[in-house]
Amino acid sequence: MSRRRQLAAAVGSGSTIRKLPIIYVNYLQKMNQLKDLILWKYDRETSQYLIFCLLIVAFIFLTPNTWFEKREQLTTQTSRLIVQSSDFTPDQNEWEKRVKELSGRPDAEIIAMRKKTNSRGETFYEVDFR
Repeated sequence: MSRRRQLAAAVGSGSTIRKLPIIYVNYLQKMNQLKDLILWKYDRETSQYLIFCLLIVAFIFLTPNTWFEKREQLTTQTSRLIVQSSDFTPDQNEWEKRVKELSGRPDAEIIAMRKKTNSRGETFYEVDFR
């Protein structure tokens, strides 16, 4: 006799075994159903097997191809360049040329430029690019 049937028999009968609250019994039944689904204790003739197979077939035929194509990178890799204030020039076009030269990528573009000061009071600039 399965554990679920023993539990149901103990709850349903007037035996000396302590009766469990109905909410707990429902919870145990749901957990047993989940365990049966994960460990797959269903035969081919059952409705659970049929529904699961239909879900698999529906996923195969109804999933758009675009979900599986990688046309572009999902994450954008950014790099940071740290420049001393003596080497800094406010000209944006000049910086784009320098970033392209230093990174070795002709398609590099500047995302942000920030002015920072370290603990010794020296000023430097952080240039983020991708």
